[in-house]
Amino acid sequence: MGKTIFFIGDDHDTDGWITTGWKSVSKSIGKAKFVLLLEVPFDDKNGITAEDLDTILEDKPEGEDATTLKAIWHASYKAYGFDAAGGPTSTKRQDGQAKNINFFVNSFSATKSQTYFVVIVGDYHLQPEGWTPLQDYDYGHDVTTVYAPKP
Repeated sequence: MGKTIFFIGDDHDTDGWITTGWKSVSKSIGKAKFVLLLEVPFDDKNGITAEDLDTILEDKPEGEDATTLKAIWHASYKAYGFDAAGGPTSTKRQDGQAKNINFFVNSFSATKSQTYFVVIVGDYHLQPEGWTPLQDYDYGHDVTTVYAPKP
C-alpha cells in the first residue's frame, strides 16, 4: 500500500502558512488517520506535547496558525518530533531530518503501518539553496511526497 507524506512549509514569523497548507492537505486525506511530524527535537518515546506546540508558535501564539496547529495535533493519530542536530541551515541537519522522517514512515512500529504523514517544517527546508529539499529525498518506492501550497 502506498504512503503519502504531505509537507507543509511554515514561515515561523508570519501567520497563515500552516493554515493555508492544511486546507489543501485536509482535502486530500479527508477523515483518514495521519501521523503528524513537527520540527521539534526528535522523540519516538513521548510524542508531541503542548509545550512543543508553543515552541513552534513562539512568534505567533494567538494567530490562525495557532488554532490550526492545535486542531491538527488533536486530529492526528500520533504526533512526534523529527528535528535533528546541526545548524539551522546545514546539510547535516537536513539529512538528519530526512533520516528521522524516513524512520517514522518506514521503520517505527507505532507509525509505519499508516498511509498519511503530515510534516510541518520551516519552509526553508523545502526550498533550500544548494542542497536537497526535504520533499525530494527518497523515502521508498511506495512513498509519494506532496509540497502543500503556501500563502
